[in-house]
Amino acid sequence: MANSFSALQGLTFWAGWLCLTLRCFGSIPEKTGIALPNFASISNHFDSLARMDFTGLQNDWGHILVGYGYSMDNLGLRTNITRNLGLTTNSVAVGYDNIGQLISWVGKEASGAL
Repeated sequence: MANSFSALQGLTFWAGWLCLTLRCFGSIPEKTGIALPNFASISNHFDSLARMDFTGLQNDWGHILVGYGYSMDNLGLRTNITRNLGLTTNSVAVGYDNIGQLISWVGKEASGAL
């Protein structure tokens, strides 16, 4: 029996006050957006391997109020995380050993301070 999501290209539906938008990557449904009652929205972006590489809350004008961007290695481990706070950003560089255990975590402010 085929998965019902495999033929789905996109779907938008309302659930009470929220509007949810789905997109499919093969048989995996992805939540690409949520519209909120105050006209703000949550936007998600996925890379070509269906891994989330950005999520953000934007106001009704489309400006990011808070968002997170992710860079991943070939194993899908997050190696860089950037937090966008609208007017400033913070970033984290993450290191792993050969078996995927966290070995380093270095955060940096937009000014360059650690």
